[in-house]
Amino acid sequence: MMSTQRMLRQWFLLAMFLAGAGLWAAPVRAQIPVLGGMLDPAIDESGKPFSYFWHPTDVIGALYAPMASEVTPEGYLNTGFGELMFFAGNPPELVNVRIKTLHHGYLPIVEYDFRRQGVKFAVRMFAADLGGKLQGLPVNFVDVRLENEAGEPRTAFFSSAYRFSPPLCSHGGGRGDYRFPQRFDLVPKQYTEGQTQFNANWQYSFDPAAVIRDGRLLYTFPRTPEPEQFGLSLGNKGFQLYRYLTGEVVGDRDPKHVSSYDTPMGMVTYRVSLPPRASRTLTFKMPVAPLPIESAESKQVMEADSAQHFQRTVSFWENLVGHSTPLKFPESKVQETLLANTVFDLLAIDKVGENYITNVNKFQYHDFYGGSDPSHMRIAFDYMGLEQIARQTILYSIAYQFPDGSFDQRGQGGSPYYEFLGFNLWCLGRHYQLTRDEAFLRQVYPGVVKAMEYEI
Repeated sequence: MMSTQRMLRQWFLLAMFLAGAGLWAAPVRAQIPVLGGMLDPAIDESGKPFSYFWHPTDVIGALYAPMASEVTPEGYLNTGFGELMFFAGNPPELVNVRIKTLHHGYLPIVEYDFRRQGVKFAVRMFAADLGGKLQGLPVNFVDVRLENEAGEPRTAFFSSAYRFSPPLCSHGGGRGDYRFPQRFDLVPKQYTEGQTQFNANWQYSFDPAAVIRDGRLLYTFPRTPEPEQFGLSLGNKGFQLYRYLTGEVVGDRDPKHVSSYDTPMGMVTYRVSLPPRASRTLTFKMPVAPLPIESAESKQVMEADSAQHFQRTVSFWENLVGHSTPLKFPESKVQETLLANTVFDLLAIDKVGENYITNVNKFQYHDFYGGSDPSHMRIAFDYMGLEQIARQTILYSIAYQFPDGSFDQRGQGGSPYYEFLGFNLWCLGRHYQLTRDEAFLRQVYPGVVKAMEYEI
């Protein structure tokens, strides 16, 4: 008689054979195309970092700001109000660079580069809170350094443009591929009203150094060097007017342009001549929300100095995270991963009034969730020496406790969810274990008693 162990082993081998032969999967599933996931790292350029992800996305933002910006898989900037995109070459070709890195391996400064005809294009993106009228609304900076690596003169072409969103998702869905929804309700209405839904009748124009949509600043571009060409769209270079020898002018002097949501608008092209080994930097600035062009906020953006804010951004995050962490690992990649994850956990926090709200992230999970992920994030701040931030974010969960001691995800009186009860209690207890903060314990202890009475 065949033993049970042997029979199970044979069934296992048979199942593996059928799966390997493609006979186990249902015919319909076998036809489903792979739409994302991991790629073979062998496709990456030798000598450069590799990425397992086919369409990686990144986030840049400022600490406690209620909105951030997505660095798209191609290397553009998407805010939810629109997307700043880039082209290289003549005629213009869309930039599309998959591999990106973080400045110093962990800072929220995204960098990537590519080459065209002996010229290296190095792109650096970061966000900064300028304070003043723009407190809590970050401004994005994009520095593009063009460097002639050839032993002879080269001319490089680089263009910028703005579109509301890319073409709709290729496999179904209401937004472009690998673009995630933005939360607008935390931003004052004067910045969001009429800006969050596409309007085909928006009118685009140029300020001396900015692209404007219906009187709102979308992005600024450098005037030195002087742009080679302006275009309301890729195929539109100006007024369609004709002057005859008689002096008669035919054409619409005030045309109304109707665009599609995915049309690149406000295109600015640079023709940069570079001697051997020379370089030139172009700086673009993009507020996270379109701003009234005549406002003090727009003036702040136009006057902001990228180099100054870059140094401030580096110093801020190095002092907060890089220099103060109590955890040190000899392997640099492990240490940088630890620091990078800490930075992006911090970027997921919203400060609304006096509340410090931990979200999973700023896009597809931009909401308070009292379960596992934010709980681990909050306690991780304790391990990284950020005890005050951990305390502030943990205390926010108390607002989601019902009078009977149970916890609710959104504090809207819905059914209690037991995961929240367990994780919130664990956060309260673990924070006290790690900090021995007596004032914190006295503040939260009555709620702990209520929770335990509910549980019992």
